[in-house]
Amino acid sequence: MLRDIANMLADVGVVFMVVEPPKRFLLLGMTRWIDKRVPVIQQTGRWGRDGFVIWTLFHELGHVLGDPRGEMHLEYSTEKKRNSAAEQKANAFAMEVLFGKDGLAHFRGLTRDREIASTARDLGIAPGVAVHQMHRKRMLEYKYGNRLFEDLSGTFTG
Repeated sequence: MLRDIANMLADVGVVFMVVEPPKRFLLLGMTRWIDKRVPVIQQTGRWGRDGFVIWTLFHELGHVLGDPRGEMHLEYSTEKKRNSAAEQKANAFAMEVLFGKDGLAHFRGLTRDREIASTARDLGIAPGVAVHQMHRKRMLEYKYGNRLFEDLSGTFTG
């Protein structure tokens, strides 16, 4: 899967790399530019769940498409960083591309795995991506939906 993503992005001039996550720095992904010409997306695969991996990829693509060339962006867990204008814009891009203009509205009030999975499939997205965003937006308690994540941790090694 990751090799396919790397090949598709390479076809449009974007370098995609998988890197080891720093031990004490909760980095999920970053976007940088080589000579302000070639965008590079690096992902760590931290937490190894499809919801985190897919969301981070589209978030970083939002930086490539929406930010001035040459800027570097890191996706990690601090409130200040997540609330910058560039981060909000990248999150809005990922939300619209993955969930459409209605965002998470279709998931409001859902708590059962079966309902979440069915709604996600109807929208053409992975249930784990929906659960990840529902957790982030506090629409779903963290104890729910976890069985809908796909474990991708093995795809980030060797």
